[in-house]
Amino acid sequence: MSHRRRYSVATSRETVIDMLALDPLNPRSVIYHFEAMQEHLSYLPGSESHRFTSPLQRFMLQTYAQLAGHTVESLDSEELMTIADELAELSNQVSQAYFR
Repeated sequence: MSHRRRYSVATSRETVIDMLALDPLNPRSVIYHFEAMQEHLSYLPGSESHRFTSPLQRFMLQTYAQLAGHTVESLDSEELMTIADELAELSNQVSQAYFR
């Protein structure tokens, strides 16, 4: 329903990628969740604004920038798989930093 409301054209790969990966206002998009994770990371110990960025924060920013730098045309299946792998690595880094 959201897709039909937003796009008056037929469903295409580009419209789906735009909506589910790159739309920062869509709560179901990947980039929306990256922004939410950045906010949550800012509340964790060791992320005070007067300190240097932690390796975890740097990795998060790099992964976010990699996704945000794409357009619907440049975000192919291989890039999506790379971002999925980096999300798994981000999960590992959070576990190592806070759940040892």
